[in-house]
Amino acid sequence: MIRFGLIAVILSMSALSGKASAQETLGEVLAKGAKKLNGEEVRKILTTGTVRGPTRSGSEVAVQYKSDGILSGTMGGSDVSDGKWRTEADGKTCASFWLSAFNRSFDNLCRYWFKLGDVLYVAADSDSDSDKDAVMMPRTIAPHAK
Repeated sequence: MIRFGLIAVILSMSALSGKASAQETLGEVLAKGAKKLNGEEVRKILTTGTVRGPTRSGSEVAVQYKSDGILSGTMGGSDVSDGKWRTEADGKTCASFWLSAFNRSFDNLCRYWFKLGDVLYVAADSDSDSDKDAVMMPRTIAPHAK
């Protein structure tokens, strides 16, 4: 249970409040015109700033996907350490990391990213890019400070 709430954060893509907004499914965001991102698009977008959004449990995620494959930030109030990420040509994005507050590691968690306007979406607990019932979590990018 904790695993899936935290996974959504990383791959986890939003609202910055303490509670998650109404959750949409992949089928709903695709019907609105969302586009699945390929690997090049994922790398270009995720490395521009801090990815922020809610988890399914209502806590917040704020992580940085660095161009050298390092992942850092916070998820659900826990520091992300030893984080690494990669993306494949089809956009499948995988991460491995340690969450200090939960004293546990997550290995090779994979998700697909979708974009609708300025909002990114990532599945909360599905590694499929075609499961229309998958709950999607919104994510926004806060640009890196200059």
